[in-house]
Amino acid sequence: MEILEQSDLLNAPILLRLLANIGVIAILILWIYRTKKKNNGLLLCFFAVNLIIFFVALVLNKVSLSTGAAFGLFAVFSMLRYRTEGLDARDMTYLFMSISLGLFAAMSAGLPDFGLAAVCLISTALLLDGNLLYKQYSSKEIIYDNILLIVPEKHQELIADLRVRTGLDIATVEIKQVDLMKDTALIVVFYV
Repeated sequence: MEILEQSDLLNAPILLRLLANIGVIAILILWIYRTKKKNNGLLLCFFAVNLIIFFVALVLNKVSLSTGAAFGLFAVFSMLRYRTEGLDARDMTYLFMSISLGLFAAMSAGLPDFGLAAVCLISTALLLDGNLLYKQYSSKEIIYDNILLIVPEKHQELIADLRVRTGLDIATVEIKQVDLMKDTALIVVFYV
């Protein structure tokens, strides 16, 4: 394996791709992902995995390696699971996008190729996860104590009561279970 010379690492096109990669991942994670999920626990993970993939792919790009082996390595990195906590599908998707951006930035022929991939990924995330195409609702289960309002005829009154009690902009409710012995109902509220 050839060792990279210091001048290769400071090569202007590589530095530009690294800066473009960092800028795009910052937009994806800090602007799109973080507006939906206020938990900052995975921010380091997204950025670190992106940079690791970028530098590993950069080194693999400099040595003679088959494309199949490079994609095999990419597959191994993309299937990483963190045993300490389960990642939901949304977090895994952003992790995969982070990995992909690092790979595209390192392996692309230039900034226009990487820019096209970046624009496609950012646009997809923004359109589908940014409420631009359709509204996404969050949900919560609530034990509700006014079962007189759970009848279909009083659906609007139920929503109005829940809005006042919870302070949420509730769009609709789903009644899961009614306990007539305790005069309560388990309901799921969907809110913006």
